[in-house]
Amino acid sequence: MDWDRPARRLGIDDLAACQRLAEDRDWGREDRKWRFLFSVGDVYGIDDGEGELAAVTVSTPYGRDVAAISMVLVAKRYERRGLGGRIMRHAMDNTETKSFCLTATEYGRPLYERLGYRSVGLCTTYTGTGEGPTGRGVSVPAEADDMPAVHALDTEVFGADRSRLVDGLPSFCETFHVVRDESGLQGFRGRVVER
Repeated sequence: MDWDRPARRLGIDDLAACQRLAEDRDWGREDRKWRFLFSVGDVYGIDDGEGELAAVTVSTPYGRDVAAISMVLVAKRYERRGLGGRIMRHAMDNTETKSFCLTATEYGRPLYERLGYRSVGLCTTYTGTGEGPTGRGVSVPAEADDMPAVHALDTEVFGADRSRLVDGLPSFCETFHVVRDESGLQGFRGRVVER
């Protein structure tokens, strides 16, 4: 296998190949997520020379300050050959932001640390159905007039301007809700169900 193949920027025509690679890693096809990432980020891949992708990643810039790296995938049959590092370095070299962030699993942590990333906290994911209002406000469908406050809250909490991402949330999410109280917008959430 010729591993000198260059990384390249992918387009929406490469969506099916990205989905096949995700399935190869036991992830879902996640059609909505991939389409959204193509619309807000830069998707990069390395071809395997046999009509498939050997590796892929997404860089989503949040203004000029920071870019989020996501969807780092290497085909099972090509793992442990340096492709994860190559595709990530390509994304970082081709994204003009001051810094990068990502959320890592324990499996990916050694790669990211070799590339200079360091852990700044832990994330816990919860799934399930809530039992109703908590007394801190009730979510209601977002309206166009809510979007400036959504942008302001997101920038305050995240620390960078993610306008491109936030602008796409109402159309990406099946439901997009906000929580307001007497002092204004307190939060927002989107719900996506992949089929």
